[in-house]
Amino acid sequence: KPVANVPLITGSASDDRNISKVEYSIDGGSNWYGARISRSSDLKTAYFSFTPPIKEDGNYNVIVRASDIALNSANSQEYLLIFDRIPPKIGGSIITSGPQIIHSNASGVISLPAHSRDRKST
Repeated sequence: KPVANVPLITGSASDDRNISKVEYSIDGGSNWYGARISRSSDLKTAYFSFTPPIKEDGNYNVIVRASDIALNSANSQEYLLIFDRIPPKIGGSIITSGPQIIHSNASGVISLPAHSRDRKST
């Protein structure tokens, strides 16, 4: 579902060696940002969290990557984050009576006098 506020994303990564870093991408893996991590007491699990730096409405392909001390790394599956904070606007029509543009009131109602029509002079 689309979200209107950028979410805090959390998770965990495990390995038989110490997880040295967790990074995330919001563009399908082209650019990577560091996530905040804390480690379990045996150092085999890292708990991560991040809030993506998203400012514009759009679809973002989120991937998380974890690396251990031997520089082995693995990526999560790709998730689609839909950021949509601006509601759609409906419009694009203009109503006219002859050369005059007819505007609606604050409630969106259009009023015209009864029997309004173009008159031709004879």
